[in-house]
Amino acid sequence: MKKDEVKVGGVYAAKVSDKLVPVRLESENPHGGWNATNLKTGKSVRIKSAQRLREAVTEAGHAAPKATVVAQGEKKASSKSQGRPEVQEGPTGHRGRPGGKEAQRP
Repeated sequence: MKKDEVKVGGVYAAKVSDKLVPVRLESENPHGGWNATNLKTGKSVRIKSAQRLREAVTEAGHAAPKATVVAQGEKKASSKSQGRPEVQEGPTGHRGRPGGKEAQRP
């Protein structure tokens, strides 16, 4: 998220100790960031940057509804077709990699 999108009093999914947990932002910290409460444990945490915040969530921990709505009939492009090269089938060598000594044998 970006700093200007964050509201004190809001509940967000935040990365705390390598886990995504819901936190409620209580106030701004004078040294930067926000003072928050981990809603899973009830402990106070400091969120130093908006990069730790993911998305707004409800008190129950579910993602809040998105403000944007996809028009009916529109489809998102699948990740398979977004700029990824197609894998070509062929002889494989050591550990399944293309080429190599095993692939060159007649």
